[in-house]
Amino acid sequence: MKLKLLCLSLIPLLAACNKVTPPQTSQSSIAPISSIAASTSESESLSSIRAESSSLSQLQTSQQQNSESSSSMSESHHVSITPPRSMPRVTIVENKSAELAPASMITTVQHEQKPVTSNSTQEQNQEYTYAVDIQGLGNYAEFERQGANIPTQILFYPYEQKISRGLKGYDLSKFQHYHYTISHEATKQIRVFSADDSGIRTVNVNTTIKFLPPTEPGVPSREDEVFYLFYNRNGGISLATKNYAGNVEPDKLDVMLEYLMP
Repeated sequence: MKLKLLCLSLIPLLAACNKVTPPQTSQSSIAPISSIAASTSESESLSSIRAESSSLSQLQTSQQQNSESSSSMSESHHVSITPPRSMPRVTIVENKSAELAPASMITTVQHEQKPVTSNSTQEQNQEYTYAVDIQGLGNYAEFERQGANIPTQILFYPYEQKISRGLKGYDLSKFQHYHYTISHEATKQIRVFSADDSGIRTVNVNTTIKFLPPTEPGVPSREDEVFYLFYNRNGGISLATKNYAGNVEPDKLDVMLEYLMP
């Protein structure tokens, strides 16, 4: 009986000795897997940002160096071409690093034109102040003058640049025909026997008519003759020709005949 009681008392003691206490793990020493994964992701993102920042910094440095190199090359390849005064001035800038520079830096062209001053325009207008507008003659113009030993009618055909001279009332087949050239020349003064028999007067002229060699047989050459057109004091157009009549004093050999439009 005592042995039995002894055995019964030892049973709790043996149970206590055989009890195994599992190790306790602190929450602070071992993090959850999700926290470890998040921490790893944040670390990788930070590393990626730092790598991109480093690459961007290197790219900016490279672009700055390329820009400095481009500017140096642009200055070293600058060519200035100064053309003659009558041509526009052209300045060309070559830039071999076109892939880094805008197109406007590659080629620059400047045109310079010499302005026409008002003084030169005024001088030109004054030079031909007394010029006659040939278009005012139309397709046909007739000039007449009464007198002996002179052609009493001179016909103009401006578009054909042709002159026919003869006696008024005669058939045109009896007239002499010439081609001519017309131009405006520097102002000069001539003297004319006025068509209204009022005497000799001096006029200013610019419009000059010169004869070409005749093309018809038997027609005398008049290449040494010069006609002038001018605006008369009545506002009409007058024609000054050689004095075909002659028989004047030596001091009047230069005086020409004035013909008027009827």
